[in-house]
Amino acid sequence: SAAAAAAAGTHQLQCTYAVHGDEFVDQHWYQCYTCGLTESKGCCSSCVHICHAGHDVVYSAKSRFFCDCGGVKGSRGRAVQCKCLTPVKVSVAAAAAAPASSIRAGGSSSWLGPVQDIHVQRV
Repeated sequence: SAAAAAAAGTHQLQCTYAVHGDEFVDQHWYQCYTCGLTESKGCCSSCVHICHAGHDVVYSAKSRFFCDCGGVKGSRGRAVQCKCLTPVKVSVAAAAAAPASSIRAGGSSSWLGPVQDIHVQRV
């Protein structure tokens, strides 16, 4: 699709905690059952692709939130330490060229495009 082709290219992803700290910012966020980031805890769109790739992840909402993956010393004691507190350059390919994301339940749009239609790979 044209939208998938427009999303393809190279981008830099960075955890929103690195930019905004524990300030609640309106953003898309996700819960990771693999790492125990559930209920009111979760991860931002960058972390879902970098730190939680291949995990049991569910789209939560777009609301005022700060990323718990990047919060306080990187991981707040969770199973995965945040890997994108500094910008990470990634190549974004359309789903037709790569396996689908493991994000389940609805998957809303992020600035990268619909999460179920992209595959992120480190450059």
